[in-house]
Amino acid sequence: MQAKAKPFKSPHKETNHTVIKDFIRHHYRHFNAAVIALKDYDGRVFVRGTKLGEATKAYVNAVPDLPGLVRDFKSAGHYVIARIAVFKDGTLTDAIMPVMTS
Repeated sequence: MQAKAKPFKSPHKETNHTVIKDFIRHHYRHFNAAVIALKDYDGRVFVRGTKLGEATKAYVNAVPDLPGLVRDFKSAGHYVIARIAVFKDGTLTDAIMPVMTS
């Protein structure tokens, strides 16, 4: 029987790339994939420089170094999955309705 993994406790107060790198280093054997939200159901877009994020003014800098984060997960041997929510997005609906009705 394997010992249960201890919960991850980061010395950092904010969620940033350093916290994620610490998590990968401490728990890399306990999972084989990571899901990164690129767009959330409430309309927030987490990828810098996209037309959708600019058009809806919904860009949030939650993952400042997305390419670096993906690189870190892959170098640790994890699969990386992009999550793009498209349902229940009032921000997107509000942005495109004027275009659709004109």
